[in-house]
Amino acid sequence: MTKLMTDRQRSANRKNARRSTGPKTQSGKRRSSRNALRHGLLAKAVVLQSSNSQETRADFDALIKDFIHELRPQNVLEETLVERIATCYWRLRRAQRFEVGSIRDLVESPDENSVDLESLRKELHQSLLVLEFDERFQLILTKPSDRLTPDEAREKQEYFDEFDNKPMVAELHPDSTQRRNHARWVHAAQLGRDRAKVESLRDQIQHAQENSALRDWRKSLHAFLPADDDLTNVIRYESMIDRQMHRALLQLHRLREVTRHDTSKTKK
Repeated sequence: MTKLMTDRQRSANRKNARRSTGPKTQSGKRRSSRNALRHGLLAKAVVLQSSNSQETRADFDALIKDFIHELRPQNVLEETLVERIATCYWRLRRAQRFEVGSIRDLVESPDENSVDLESLRKELHQSLLVLEFDERFQLILTKPSDRLTPDEAREKQEYFDEFDNKPMVAELHPDSTQRRNHARWVHAAQLGRDRAKVESLRDQIQHAQENSALRDWRKSLHAFLPADDDLTNVIRYESMIDRQMHRALLQLHRLREVTRHDTSKTKK
């Protein structure tokens, strides 16, 4: 059921409506009409609205409103200058994000010249097992026969038999004693190569560890600065934007000084 209004209520509503029509003076109407800045071409183009961009139009609109509240433009020209100032500030924030991203890429990127330490360690482990076996067998070859265990004696004889069955060895060393001495020499040479390989792998691992530590130290130095080319570009870009922002602020200040001067002359 619709509630009927009394004559007193209708009269009160009319009075309230007349008091709520907004600002009546020209200056008040101008201020009211610029409560929200009408974004121009600069504002429309400054926001990178792509799928992987961190920028949003809503954030830029909020930034514009903050600058409007702070600087309170009074006419179209002041609006343009405020828009330029906000745009410069927005671009400076973008430069800072680029700087952080450049540092992160530099610190976290893998080194193309780095050596696979884990692969070297595995190879060293296998080489140590081979070296351990060959050193044990070298003791068997040099131990007197009467001091060998049955397993050691059988292992030693199998090794000599292997050489006896090689045609080239039999031709070069017809005498069995010569063949035994040759077999010992061959194993000693192999043992030397095993030891050299182990030492080489150890040196490679140590060198790789030192290089890795040096790279980590260099990266720690770059933890607060981007790469050289990026650093140069950031400095130039920020300097250019700073100059534009300060120029716009100065123009806004001068414009208001001129407006204030003209207003005072008009009053006189």
